[in-house]
Amino acid sequence: MPRWLLIAPLAVAACLHRPPPSLHSAELVVQRVDGSVRAFVRATVDGEPLALLVDTGAVRSVLPTAFARRHGLGQAARDVDERMIDAHSNVRRVQLASRVPMQFDGEPVGTLDFVVYASDDIPYAILAPQDLVRPGFALVIDLGAGRLHYGREEQQPSPAIAFRGCAGEGPLERNHRVIDVTVNGGKAQLLLDTGASRTVIASSHQAAQSMLDVQRRRSTTRSVTSESDAILLHGVQLDVAGAAFVTSVVAEPIPPGCWDGVLGADVLSSCTIVWGWSALWLSCRAP
Repeated sequence: MPRWLLIAPLAVAACLHRPPPSLHSAELVVQRVDGSVRAFVRATVDGEPLALLVDTGAVRSVLPTAFARRHGLGQAARDVDERMIDAHSNVRRVQLASRVPMQFDGEPVGTLDFVVYASDDIPYAILAPQDLVRPGFALVIDLGAGRLHYGREEQQPSPAIAFRGCAGEGPLERNHRVIDVTVNGGKAQLLLDTGASRTVIASSHQAAQSMLDVQRRRSTTRSVTSESDAILLHGVQLDVAGAAFVTSVVAEPIPPGCWDGVLGADVLSSCTIVWGWSALWLSCRAP
C-alpha cells in the first residue's frame, strides 16, 4: 500500500453557493512523505477544530462521515439524488450539509456548504477552492511557502495561463482547470489538482507508454472510495508553465474523458497558484 492518497474530482448535483467564510491569510500544514505531498489548512467547523485538505481537483468541499455523525450534519432526507464519482469511476451516494458554521483562524464565523460521504473511507475534510472564490477575487495557494491568501483578483506579474473546463459544466461552474503540460516531450492535458499527492498520467497516454520499459515499480493508488493498480515511473520530464522538472509519475488506468492525468501537489509544491474567478496564474520554479 503506498503512503499517498489520490483525491480525485467529485461530481455532484449543483446547488446554490452562499457567501463563504472570510479568509485573508492562513497557514498551510504541508506533509511530505516519500515524494508525495499533501497540504492542509486548519479551521473550526461547527465549533470543532478540523484540518481540511486543500484540493483544487475537488468539485465540492467534503466532510468525513464520522465528523458529520457527531454533529448531526447531512442527515435530512432530500428529494434530489446526490452522487459522486471518484477517480476510478466508482459512484457513491452523498448527502448535503448546508450552511455549516466555519471559520479560519482569526477570521469571523461564516458558513460553507459541504457534501458528506456515505462511507468511512476518508478520515479528513476537503476544501475546494471554488467554494471560497467569488467574482473579482482570487485565492493564492503557495504550497512552498505554506500559505493561503485570499484577496481581489488583480493583474499578476506573469501572464495568465490558458485553461479549460470540462463538458457539461454550467456557466457559473469553474470546478475543473485543465492545462497543457509537456511530458517527455509530448503534450498532455492535466488537471490542476493539489489534492493529488503525486502527479498521475493515464497509462494509455503515449508519454506513459514510452516509459513502461524503463525503471519503474508497481504500486497502488487510492481514491476516495476505490483503489487501482498503478506503476510508478521514474525520471519523467515535465515542463510546467516554463519550468522543467524531472520527477516520478504514477501511471494508472484513467477512463477516457476530460484530461490525460492530474498535476499533483508533488510538482505544485514548487509553484504558486493564483486561482481567480475568471483567470488562472501559475508561477513555477524548478527544484
